[in-house]
Amino acid sequence: MAISKPAVVVSEACASAFDTASEAINYLYTHHPFYGPEYDMLYSDGEVTSEEQATLDAMQLDEIAQYEAAVDPTYDACHGVEEFYLAAYQHRDDADWSLKESEHLQIEDQKKWFLSSYCRGKEARPACSDFVADDWE
Repeated sequence: MAISKPAVVVSEACASAFDTASEAINYLYTHHPFYGPEYDMLYSDGEVTSEEQATLDAMQLDEIAQYEAAVDPTYDACHGVEEFYLAAYQHRDDADWSLKESEHLQIEDQKKWFLSSYCRGKEARPACSDFVADDWE
């Protein structure tokens, strides 16, 4: 009798962390100046001055910091790349985890991109503890 590999199940902690992260990402994308009229105004005349560029740079750095803060708890709540990926995939329709299906990008390619993007350099965190970059290239 062959023993089958158990299916990946998303733990309550991992699911909850992704619920919270997805809500925070959605809020960020609808309320952060980098995605709003403040950003558009900087480009309204077709040119960006050095002062405007400094504002853009600051807005982008703040957006990145807020995004990373939103995602960070998922790295400790999930255990292993399969659970981490599955939890993100379960939120593909309600948050931008870049996992929407497309005729130009197969789901396996999206999984490789997701895990490489989110786990590279974070192998010490539980969600990525079994991440091996060469396996996802």
